[in-house]
Amino acid sequence: MADPIPIRPAEPRDLPAITRIYDHAVRHGTASFEIEPPDEREMARRYEALRAGGYPYLVAELDAEIAGYAYAGPYRARAAYRWSVGFKFGRWLDSVLMQRPLGTDATAMP
Repeated sequence: MADPIPIRPAEPRDLPAITRIYDHAVRHGTASFEIEPPDEREMARRYEALRAGGYPYLVAELDAEIAGYAYAGPYRARAAYRWSVGFKFGRWLDSVLMQRPLGTDATAMP
């Protein structure tokens, strides 16, 4: 069995690699709803905001290179959404997002 990929808290020095990874994801993937990739300064602003909020921001290293990253952040601004599954009334609550294509051709431009 292969050794696990080391995962550690992200540091400011990791932001250039994180920015490159996200740039590729925005330009070539569908997981992000951004159209233009943010620059390193914006990625640093986002990193600092998440860290200031006490949220985790992690990187995975493979052969001393950043191979990926992950973070948790607020789902919505209201206090009950603080942990993305919104702890309220002494218990964990979750959210379910559902979507449905509108119209007969979900691939057609409006």
